[in-house]
Amino acid sequence: MMYTYAIRLLRVVDADTIRADVDCGFRIWLHDVALRLLRIDAPEKATPEGKAAAVWLAQYLMGKQLVATTYKGDSFGRWR
Repeated sequence: MMYTYAIRLLRVVDADTIRADVDCGFRIWLHDVALRLLRIDAPEKATPEGKAAAVWLAQYLMGKQLVATTYKGDSFGRWR
């Protein structure tokens, strides 16, 4: 199963994690949710490369309409 949600970016935590408000529909919002970006192998945020990657991601995402897609599919019913 796959679900898609509109999200409002709050901040970039590091190059593979953001914090966002998630629009679940029917005027229901989840606030300040941590979202991991799938298939991103980013440098650790404590390194110069990691800091540069996080700055780039923040500049890239700023002002854009964003959506998040979740997948439910492992044998334990977890979301990914």
